[in-house]
Amino acid sequence: MNEPAASLFSLLLSDPVSPESRLIAEALAKFLNVPFLDAMHKAKHAWGVLSEGMDETAAQELKTFFAGSGVSCLVVPDSTLVSLPPAQMITKGEFSSEGIRVPMKPGEVALFRWDRLCVIGAAGFNETTTRTVQKESGPSMGQKALSLGILMSTGIPLSVGGKKKKVEKIEQREEQVFFLDLLYDHPPFRLRIDARYFDYSFLKERKAYNAFGNFRILVEDVVRLAPPAFQSRGARVLSQGKPASGMGYESLDDLERECRWLAALKRV
Repeated sequence: MNEPAASLFSLLLSDPVSPESRLIAEALAKFLNVPFLDAMHKAKHAWGVLSEGMDETAAQELKTFFAGSGVSCLVVPDSTLVSLPPAQMITKGEFSSEGIRVPMKPGEVALFRWDRLCVIGAAGFNETTTRTVQKESGPSMGQKALSLGILMSTGIPLSVGGKKKKVEKIEQREEQVFFLDLLYDHPPFRLRIDARYFDYSFLKERKAYNAFGNFRILVEDVVRLAPPAFQSRGARVLSQGKPASGMGYESLDDLERECRWLAALKRV
């Protein structure tokens, strides 16, 4: 008869307002006996989840070690860190003190209540997009002038620089993008807002002149209307009027990991 598989455990930061990465890195460097810079890299990418897939004894030992370094943690079964529901992208919504009404499909509007909101996950990061464009390549203005000079002086139609031809060129563009994930429980559901494509007309006279300004107002409103919800680092940065450069995200994967951690804290 097969033995049941042993339960595995995760170590999570216990405070939704996580301590500075430096404090976590100092503890990790001591525990793992690695250089501080290596530990700092791990700390920055932990997003509240310090370790997964551990046996309970090892997890408890690591928890005790972190406590001695001033970092409070929780040991929870790995099953507590469930996958997030798929993100439902929305481009408009009607905000009220009760919740946000979202058109889900023609003729159907769903109300997502603030008192059911578990996590406010805002994040901003630099995104690089690559595209291939076709451009014409041919003689420069100087080469054209030289060709004309040869023609006038010799009567020979000699083309300097060759004929025009189409060439493919790869262009890269980097821009700062912002997203807001609203995570609900009972039943699990996740709304996602891309700051570039959301309709901010509901802001009326408060509407700013750019997408980032409007996105910050939106996040401030959600934080004010749903105070029990846990906030991501990005949500705190924006709602407190701090510079967006202090968020620390590199991609949506970082936000996903942070929201899994905050959702797990809500459950325990």
